[in-house]
Amino acid sequence: RKAKVSLVLLSLTAVVASGCFASKVTPETLLPWRNPMLLWAKNAEIFPETENAHVNLSAAYVNSGNPTKEDLAKGLYHSKKALDMRPDSAKYKANLGIMYARLAEYDLGIPFLEKSLKEHPLTRWSPLMHKILAQCLDRKDRFEEAKKHYDTAIRLGEKSAQAELQNMMGRITKSNPERAKNMGTSQSRPKVKVVGANKQNIRVNVG
Repeated sequence: RKAKVSLVLLSLTAVVASGCFASKVTPETLLPWRNPMLLWAKNAEIFPETENAHVNLSAAYVNSGNPTKEDLAKGLYHSKKALDMRPDSAKYKANLGIMYARLAEYDLGIPFLEKSLKEHPLTRWSPLMHKILAQCLDRKDRFEEAKKHYDTAIRLGEKSAQAELQNMMGRITKSNPERAKNMGTSQSRPKVKVVGANKQNIRVNVG
């Protein structure tokens, strides 16, 4: 873990250094490095075989404020590159699943999210991943499966999943009361402690 952190820091140092030595150091020349997208794009250019550069660039495209479809397509490309370099990474599978979800390619995203959760069911990201997977299944009218993942997300502490579940059940009750009745209501279960430190927020909204 220390080696990986050192590699990332070394990469960042090299990226900044390459920009500084390319021209006279002024506030104007340093300004672009305050932009995460430019920073990680340069990192990926200098270290194309480093998966961290690609996954961080992918995240920069997604979290750019109001990403365009072109931004998301670029993010998808770099998510694929990262997973190609580390095909055993559950985190990178989740990243790719999220990118497909943002592009409304739910059928392509669902398998990656499912694989990620199957391989690492209890990490600090699990509650959010269950919610995102539930949203994808909801969009494909796979309501019974979606409900299971909403319930799991809630049980693991993802509070925002409760409103999502209520919204879905309300739509089903209105369009197909019998199906909603067969699905039942959410059962209250004890929360499960997930592995890891304080859960960080990820700026992700399924399209």
